[in-house]
Amino acid sequence: AWLIASLIHDDPQPVLAPITAVFTIQLTVARSVSGSVQRLLGVGAGVAMAVAANRLVGVHWWVIGLIVLVSLAAGLRVFNLGPAGVEQMTVSAMLVLIVGSGGNIVGVAGYHILDTVIGTAVGLVANALIAPPNHLPRAQAAIHALGDRLS
Repeated sequence: AWLIASLIHDDPQPVLAPITAVFTIQLTVARSVSGSVQRLLGVGAGVAMAVAANRLVGVHWWVIGLIVLVSLAAGLRVFNLGPAGVEQMTVSAMLVLIVGSGGNIVGVAGYHILDTVIGTAVGLVANALIAPPNHLPRAQAAIHALGDRLS
């Protein structure tokens, strides 16, 4: 994910891409996909909140605290996100607001979204290629065999 991110954009340290790839990989591919959707929605909402807060009020200690509270509440109530999405929304809003406080918040927001998308894609591909074993077919066959013996 780091290599792909550094080939796509010029951020010298795209640390978010490999971190996102690691968090994307779950026990099943289905859980990885559903978590990824939550994560991407959370990142988008969190980044939008951070940019809006920066433009409207600026960066102050109380703005960061307010963004965390609003992200938690809005993630659950407004955006109907699950735990992964709410956490990502809160962390994304806080990181983009703090790191972007140097004046380039739009650039920071863009890298944050791009690295999240790259990391998610790499994590999903890795999870699909190195999928954990599926024990369900064996269990189903055993249940069918037991049912046949009982009948």
